[in-house]
This record gives sequence, C-alpha cells and structure tokens, in this order.
Amino acid sequence: MKITDEMLYGAAEDAAARWLSTLPDRAHCGHEFSPAFERAMEALLRRRKRRWRLGTALLAAAVAMLLVSGVYAGREDTYRVYAVQEDGYASYLLRPGESETPAEPHRLEPGWVPEGWELDRISEGEEYFRTVFFLPVPEEPSFTLTQYYGKDDSSVLQGAFTIRECKVGGEHALLLAAENTGLRILLWCSGPYGFQLSSSALEEGDLLRIAENLKW
Repeated sequence: MKITDEMLYGAAEDAAARWLSTLPDRAHCGHEFSPAFERAMEALLRRRKRRWRLGTALLAAAVAMLLVSGVYAGREDTYRVYAVQEDGYASYLLRPGESETPAEPHRLEPGWVPEGWELDRISEGEEYFRTVFFLPVPEEPSFTLTQYYGKDDSSVLQGAFTIRECKVGGEHALLLAAENTGLRILLWCSGPYGFQLSSSALEEGDLLRIAENLKW
C-alpha cells in the first residue's frame, strides 16, 4: 500500500485533533524558564526559519505517532521500515511483523565484532533488549544494538542524513548516515523483531557485518 500525500495530509489533521486539542489555552500557560534554557534558545528565537523547521519536525513526529498507532496498519506486510529526510530533520518508523504464535522473546547477540571491541553492558525492558560494545581506548567509542519485540519504534533526528536502502539477512533495511557527526543507524525487521544498530565509530561495512552475524 503506497502512502500518498492525501493520506499524510489526513494524518496531520488527525494528529492536530488528537494532540493539539489537548493542550491548555494560552491564558493558562505560564512557566519561568531557567537562564540556561533561555540562553540556549536565543539562537532559535532570532531565526524564524529555524522555528518553522522545528514545527515541521513536530508535525513529522505526530505523523510518525499516527503510523505507530495504527492509522496505516492496513498497509502491505512488507512495508516495515520507513525513513525520510526533510528540512534538517530525519524521521523513521520501524514496525516488526506480528507473530501469529507469540513465543518467549530471545535476545540476539553479535556473533562477530571488530577486533578489540568488548562487551560493555546488556539491559532489557518490557519490549526490548539492548547490548552495548565499546573499544577500550581513551575515547571509548561504542556501538549499540537494540532489539524490539512487540512494539514499534519511531524517532525524529536533528541534522542532515543520507538514507540508503540495503539488505540484512535478505530483509529490507535502511541505513541512515549523518553527514556531519559520523553517526550511522541501521534499521531492519526480521519476523516479530525490529532491530536498530547504531554507532558513530564504525563504518557501514562493519555495521552490516555485525547485523549479518547475529546469533541466539
């Protein structure tokens, strides 16, 4: 199912009805911001264009939330990873498939890591596992593998990113690469699991090799 401009416009209107209408009236809004926050916002307040871009990002986030909440849940089953870059922000949606026979989730771990990298920590929540590796040098670069189960994941990232389609284990995947910071985010789904592999220290080839060699 192709997402058209008309569908996005409708989603934006629905987002406004769902969330913007819940905000308090301007007369009831009042908050004294800290001096540190005021200083941080001065550059944005001087630049109207940046304010417009922030509004665009918030709208994109609202649309992403609608996608997650099921507005387009009827789209083709293969449409599970989506990302877009616009106006200085990148947004993505990661939606694993639904399992007809739910089973106890199992954490996958890298079967290959670059030489010298060591396990830092493993954590988990109700709907995810997270594994972090680091390189024991003064800068301590790291990479993070997050495995989602039973949930979607979406985010809006500030900055200019290139988005490239690729394959992981034969599955459709997307690689987001920040143009200035070196951050790379690899996104893909496999059955009921969604995966996010991110690092500012590893090259594309290393990320793909890690993703291709996950094991139980």
